[in-house]
Amino acid sequence: MIEIQFRGNLGFDRVDLDLKRIEGIVRDGATVCHVVINTSRMSSPGYETEEEALSTEELELSVLRQLAESDSRYAPHADHWAKVYYRSKRMALEDYAPEDILATLQSQIDSVRGGSDDH
Repeated sequence: MIEIQFRGNLGFDRVDLDLKRIEGIVRDGATVCHVVINTSRMSSPGYETEEEALSTEELELSVLRQLAESDSRYAPHADHWAKVYYRSKRMALEDYAPEDILATLQSQIDSVRGGSDDH
């Protein structure tokens, strides 16, 4: 997942910002499954930015929750899985050993399944 955050003041109307083109450029340059373009901290003539825009973590958790909700296997525990996905990503970025990440994932799977393998 790649998130692009735009901040500041545009010298033109926000609707003229070609977000699909920007997403296409990102997808052409990187192998990603999801691109998030956050414009909540931008303003353009006649528009104001939101006072309390989502933090990067909140935005990422929201996207991960939506992904979990879209899969019937994970939907009943979408909040839990969003946090698991997020934690796994953080562990990878912090250079945890793959075995540690896998052990963390396995413990989360076991906690949701109640330790059984019949789900």
